[in-house]
Amino acid sequence: MNKYLIILFSFFTLPLSAQEVLCNLTVNTEQVAGGSLQLGVLEDFETQVREFINQTKWTNDVIKETEKIEFSMLINFTEANGTGVYKASASIQSVRPVFHSGYNAAVISHKDDQFEFSFAQGDVLNFNEQNASENSLTALLSYYVYLVIGYDYETFSPFGGKKYLDIAMSIANQNQNTVYAGWKPLDSDKNRYWIVNNLIQPRYENMNKCLYQYHREGLDKMYEDPKKGRTKIIESLELLEKVYEDVPDLVNIQIFFNAKSSEIVGIFKESPEDEKKRIIKLLDKLYPSNTQNWSKINDR
Repeated sequence: MNKYLIILFSFFTLPLSAQEVLCNLTVNTEQVAGGSLQLGVLEDFETQVREFINQTKWTNDVIKETEKIEFSMLINFTEANGTGVYKASASIQSVRPVFHSGYNAAVISHKDDQFEFSFAQGDVLNFNEQNASENSLTALLSYYVYLVIGYDYETFSPFGGKKYLDIAMSIANQNQNTVYAGWKPLDSDKNRYWIVNNLIQPRYENMNKCLYQYHREGLDKMYEDPKKGRTKIIESLELLEKVYEDVPDLVNIQIFFNAKSSEIVGIFKESPEDEKKRIIKLLDKLYPSNTQNWSKINDR
């Protein structure tokens, strides 16, 4: 391969998205009764988690500060038993920029109600990919960071996030024998194990194709040709339809529409009537619990 081809190949294989993360962390303890979560522990927890997520080098890519993947995490403590073991829920939302616009599109919107871990004041959070079950808290945080990165990559290149989804899968597999909930495949078909497992299975590859086509060929093209962009978005949802027909209650479909419902309504409000009918019929099939919201596409 000559030098020109090497340069050309390097240019086109450079990831178009951010390669590291910028997490906006919020911690809520209002549901914990009796003051069982001490202020010092809470402050240390919040500092340690924020620094762990935002200062860890998660990939081998060199990026600019402005290229980081942005996501928010709300950790809502629900139980503190005084032994250093905590139960919480975690809401994770990630976004990615849309080409030639000031708009950030939601990619993930998910709530994990089984966010359980141990933590003691003074703990130092470190992550070892080969020993991901060593610390219950870093296992959770690292899993979601790699899930966010993997999802983001999927929106910029076909199956581009697999390397990072594989790491998230490895974390899930290593935590199969833990006492903490949310990791075991037999406990639920919507927990952390299945969220990432579904994304790396050939059976559901149309889910991955949908993520790429919706964002890269749909949203990113809206600035130059809105009609073509909408057409690609419809085609991406038709790929998702194939997944739905296989497994209607797949958790990843729910995550997709949690993130995309309002966005889709906004996009197709300006469509011609025949296109509106087509997309509403498709959406009513794919996510019938949101029918009332889909009808807003007809609003002016």
